[in-house]
Amino acid sequence: VGRNRPVVWENKYGTKDDDEILAKALEIQELNVGETVVVCKMMYNFIFRNLDEAETVAQQYLEFFERHDSALLNFINIYRYFYGGLIALGRFRKNGGQFWMDIGERSISQFEAWNTECEWNFQNKLLLLQAELHFTKNEVTEAEHTYNLAISSSKDHRFVHEQGLSCELAGIFYRTTRRKEHSMSLIRQAAECYTSWGAHEKANALLLSLE
Repeated sequence: VGRNRPVVWENKYGTKDDDEILAKALEIQELNVGETVVVCKMMYNFIFRNLDEAETVAQQYLEFFERHDSALLNFINIYRYFYGGLIALGRFRKNGGQFWMDIGERSISQFEAWNTECEWNFQNKLLLLQAELHFTKNEVTEAEHTYNLAISSSKDHRFVHEQGLSCELAGIFYRTTRRKEHSMSLIRQAAECYTSWGAHEKANALLLSLE
């Protein structure tokens, strides 16, 4: 959560430490605050490829917040399902585990339902999750096609940060399947998107990874 943490939380909980804020929020049943901290930690660690930390947070808290899901659709539970699904599918590729596949598939099912209500907001996210699932299942042709659709949908719907994320994850896919030049091209595209979004630290990290 870092520097974007609301100051009111620091005043209310008497600490600047995200883990302490999370613990206190859960203790007094302020689940909206707790969920916000968890989702921000997952987003930050996934975007900056601190995958061990992202997976630890997901394993500790995703099922808890699914059990306490609000009927109201909001930014936080949308991104809990989105980043939770991406983290889970990536972890499954490394080590397997039905726990992780179940999370990924539940995320896709949720976005399929949301996409019927509003393609503008949800189509690109659904496509990226589906591309990651094809990658996980070693369905190479389907993954290629769906990554391309995810990138195009993000661009068309003006989610430039998620266009960057889609390019980056597609780049990782192509690197894994030994197509280095295409991978590097996509990573450069991702860096351009992150720069446009204002995420210069992330963009610089991607460009450094190409050296």
